[in-house]
Amino acid sequence: MIGWIFVLLLCGLLGYNLYRTGHVQRLIAIRQRRQTPRPSAAMASTLRARDLRTQRSWAVRVRDEVQARGSMGVVIFFLILLVAFFVSLNLLGFFGSQPVASSRARVILSPFTNNTGQPAQEGFAAATTMAQAWQARSANLQFAVLKTPIADAQSAWSLPDRPQYDVVIWGSIVAGGDANSASIEPQLLWTPRQPLPHDRALGLRERLVLPLVYSLADQPFNAQALLGEILVVLDLYQVGDYDQTLQAINSLLDRYAVDGPLRPDLLLGIRGSIAALQEQWSLAEGDFRRALETADKAEYWNNLGVTLLEQGRFSEATQAFNTAQDRLKGTNSDLSALHLNRGLLALRGVDPAVAVGELALAVKLNPNGISNKLALVEAQLQANQLAEAIETINNLNGYASEDPLVQLMTARVQLAQLVNNGDQPLWELEIVPPLARDTLTILRQRLDAAVVTLETISTQQRQIAARDDAAGLPESGRVHEAHSRQAFELLNQVRYWQAVAMTEEGISASVEPKGRLRGMWDGMFGDDPPLELAQAVIDPLAKTQDQNYAILIQAGRVHRILGEPKTAMDYYTKATTLNANLPEGWYGLAITRFNTEGPSPERNQAVRDYLQKTLAAAPNFTPGYILAARLETRDKQWAAALPYLQWIVANRPDNLGARITLGSTQRELGALAEAEVTLLPLANANNSTALVELGKVYAQAGQDQAAEDIFLRALNVDASNASAAYEIGRLRQNRGDYPGAEKAYNVAIEINSGYVEAHLALGQLYARYLDQPDNAVAAYQRAIDAGGEDPRNFEDMGREFMEIGRYSEAADALEQSVRLNPNVPESHHYLAQAYLEQGRFEAAREQERAAIARDADGVYIEAQLGIAESFRRERRFDEAISAYNEILDNDSTIIAAYIGLGRTAADRGEWQGAIGYYNQALAREPNSTNAHFWLGQALVEQGFYERALDEFNLVLATDPNNVEALFGAGRAYSNMAINNYAYDPDQAAKYDAEARRLLDRALSYRPNDGRALFERGKLNERQNQLAAAISDYGRAAQIDTQNSEALYLQGKLYLSQNNLQAAEEALDQSVRRNQNDPMALYWLGRTYRAQNRTNDAIKAFERALAANGNFHEARYYQGLTAEESNQLDLAREAYKLISQQASPDDRWRLQAEERLRDLGQ
Repeated sequence: MIGWIFVLLLCGLLGYNLYRTGHVQRLIAIRQRRQTPRPSAAMASTLRARDLRTQRSWAVRVRDEVQARGSMGVVIFFLILLVAFFVSLNLLGFFGSQPVASSRARVILSPFTNNTGQPAQEGFAAATTMAQAWQARSANLQFAVLKTPIADAQSAWSLPDRPQYDVVIWGSIVAGGDANSASIEPQLLWTPRQPLPHDRALGLRERLVLPLVYSLADQPFNAQALLGEILVVLDLYQVGDYDQTLQAINSLLDRYAVDGPLRPDLLLGIRGSIAALQEQWSLAEGDFRRALETADKAEYWNNLGVTLLEQGRFSEATQAFNTAQDRLKGTNSDLSALHLNRGLLALRGVDPAVAVGELALAVKLNPNGISNKLALVEAQLQANQLAEAIETINNLNGYASEDPLVQLMTARVQLAQLVNNGDQPLWELEIVPPLARDTLTILRQRLDAAVVTLETISTQQRQIAARDDAAGLPESGRVHEAHSRQAFELLNQVRYWQAVAMTEEGISASVEPKGRLRGMWDGMFGDDPPLELAQAVIDPLAKTQDQNYAILIQAGRVHRILGEPKTAMDYYTKATTLNANLPEGWYGLAITRFNTEGPSPERNQAVRDYLQKTLAAAPNFTPGYILAARLETRDKQWAAALPYLQWIVANRPDNLGARITLGSTQRELGALAEAEVTLLPLANANNSTALVELGKVYAQAGQDQAAEDIFLRALNVDASNASAAYEIGRLRQNRGDYPGAEKAYNVAIEINSGYVEAHLALGQLYARYLDQPDNAVAAYQRAIDAGGEDPRNFEDMGREFMEIGRYSEAADALEQSVRLNPNVPESHHYLAQAYLEQGRFEAAREQERAAIARDADGVYIEAQLGIAESFRRERRFDEAISAYNEILDNDSTIIAAYIGLGRTAADRGEWQGAIGYYNQALAREPNSTNAHFWLGQALVEQGFYERALDEFNLVLATDPNNVEALFGAGRAYSNMAINNYAYDPDQAAKYDAEARRLLDRALSYRPNDGRALFERGKLNERQNQLAAAISDYGRAAQIDTQNSEALYLQGKLYLSQNNLQAAEEALDQSVRRNQNDPMALYWLGRTYRAQNRTNDAIKAFERALAANGNFHEARYYQGLTAEESNQLDLAREAYKLISQQASPDDRWRLQAEERLRDLGQ
């Protein structure tokens, strides 16, 4: 080693001198600007020939170089001589025998000793002769001969240079023997520098193990002839040349192992490993059994156990592994592979803790393994040792994060961590709230990466197998085909979990709040929803693996959540047929019918039957108990619900909701004392929800004052408990204290402006007891009446209502204008616009046609565009396209028609067509801000923000102050920021800064640009600059009188600050501008309710329901307000409609049915 360091130093000096001289010459050439022309292609061959003819002898070149370099040249010459000298010494073995190259197997040969273990001259000669002979026959093998012989395996293992070699050979030689005669008994230590093929296969890595030390013969043999062939076998196996390996093994076994001196276990072990790689388990079993006949070693017993385990012969595998363990006793050694295999076998048993113990030993023995830690994580999950599983997988990710199986297991651990259940995370998914979508997306992306890797491996291995088979290498083809199958099987596992992650991601996305415009654009132009992606993954798996229970269950779950109950039921039925002793299939049938069918005795009984089978299959299946409790409480079968709730409380003590529901159920059963016992601990712990339920117990017991005291205590504990205030209101209303009830309801509304019951109760109170009707509609009627019989006044009033978004009132006024003077085309057109905003599309078209008929030229382009727009909004796209094309047929310069065609194509998801139409508009009017805006908007909504920026930048390149382009670019950056905050907050902040810069710049040129103000308002709100957001929204709404959303968002911000008056004004104006916006109407109702304006609240909820009949939350508040106003028939009607329309587990349905029960229904 010291000699080599000296050589390297000398070479460094030589290199530096050569570099310095050459560098100086180049500098001189540059300064003198000497340029040497490069030879042309035609001259190249002539120059090369001339060079060859004029080559000087090496002696002449050395002399010239030395003379040219002067004294330094002399130094260099002697340095070169020194380097040659040290290299020669090394080749002669003076610095430890190192091979010249290291491309293949590297072998250390020890001089053989005599029979007493002493050095023998013939032993050194034999080792040297064999090395030279083998090197001459095989260039792939690299040899080094030791100067001093070694005595045993421990000495071989302890050689300083051993880690740089694959094989060490030593042994004894008979006196007078030589390399080429039967005179040597060799020993062999095989420690490959790189993993062997069976450790490079995903399915077998770390599971098979071959012995380190081999006695190759029981008597002296011709080592030069035989041992060289064995080394070739080792080399061929190490590099994965399976056909030549097997040919050589079979030849050696036939020639030397039957009646000859060769002990065959090494060759049989390799051949068995290749058979295992080919998944020919019976052949592998036979080879390992034959190897054991020669060498009763733990490694072969381990490998035999693997082959038996893969054949499903678990009892025999257990015996083989136990025998392997016995063989290790007293040897002071152990096998990581053995513990890995014993752990994998234990995982098939009933106690995963046993597997954890075995696999922990495997990891201790091989701390950098992959398969052993993956198996340990699996065992830890099954043993519900979640913290330990997290620690293990984190450690594994430290050095194998790109391994597809590590990615799969990491995703599984993350999912288990999300639901806090390692053993049965999929059970928990049925009962936990929607998980964080960002986390699920990261989890799913990890699985996506594993899918790509395994797809690549499977495809590549299949291609290699085909190539090798075609090349006449069948054994290699079998190995690679097996690798491909293994990768494909693992790929299907990953795809299954990918579908699980996508399903949960879809559930989270379905409840994720979005801005209304963003939600609309996502619905029309976004990527496929995660649930549909999950379906696209799971359905093919279920088709090809229809005997896989877990896949069938997941397919059923996906279709159930997608609202396809028939398909879900089919999958669940197949699963129960496949295995009736597992709970998931029966539960799937139960939950599907429960969620999709209306309540009926037949449905309820069917669900009960399914749940009975569920819990019989798995008495610890929590989702079954929860569903059974829901079924019975919803069906008011309190006695039936009681044992399910008691089980949940006993087994899930952290489920406070179940405990409170248990108390409520006991109250419904009249077991008031038991209910008090159930609720009192939580109430004493100041759980405000439990306090409210306890108050109901006292109220039912007739202890009104005690009940009110409890409700007041609940408010003191939690000032945000609107239910407590609401219950106080009910108590006071029932005893005739209407002012007190009004005050309590208002407190509830102030706490929670979205509290439906409190709004409804207050409305009922005003309508039935306080006689305070809502005069809002009358006020608008008076405004209309002020117009008299002048149609122009009605038209002006109608247009004013249109501008503030009160389309119903606008239509009333414009209808009066048309009635009084039906010959004004503008009146018909404006009336059509009012109808269009109301969604009365056919009526809108009738008025537009009337406007065209009354136009002097019979053209009226705005009316024609209105007809086309009505078809587009009604999603009658073919007719919309025809209408726009008809306009263009008459006048191809109408830019609005091209834009309309583009928006229609965009509505259909035909983005290329949309872009084409926008480009046609731009071709006719390149400076059309509207066309550029919609093209950029389309690209932004598709998520092609860079392309959108390109579009906007095209405008800015020629017109840097173009407000439309500045606004569009700002909006693109704003969306880029939204998409990056979860993953790269710093980059997102940069995007937001750029968005703000562009929007501010746009506003500096056009301070009254409502769109830019609106977009900046959203940016301000996102950055929690609420005052600035409120200001921007207000200005945007003031400038753009059609923008109802700005007022809606402003109103919600005011409401979040408890500025009720300002919230009312903003939301009222939003509703005036868009009377079909159910959310704005709803929040306006919430604001009225917070102000105790019951009648106004009721009217707002009614209008929200007119816009969206399935808005259960608004209908519930309508019913509750009516109930509180003593309008019981209206309240019952509202509650019944919710019960009929909402899904069985809908929150508002549950509360509506509760109210119906309280009303005696």
